[in-house]
Amino acid sequence: NLRSNAEAVESIIEAIQAAGYKPGEDICIALDPAASELFKDGKYVLAGEGRTLT
Repeated sequence: NLRSNAEAVESIIEAIQAAGYKPGEDICIALDPAASELFKDGKYVLAGEGRTLT
């Protein structure tokens, strides 16, 4: 189980490196987080992390 969104990205980077590639050179990561789904009442609510961003 992943504890945060950042931990998910770190795991992806570790997998890229374990495969012998260089993140940012050989492979780039693109994210489409559907941020509009997280936007409620003028704030971004990251329920899985228990955080709210303004």
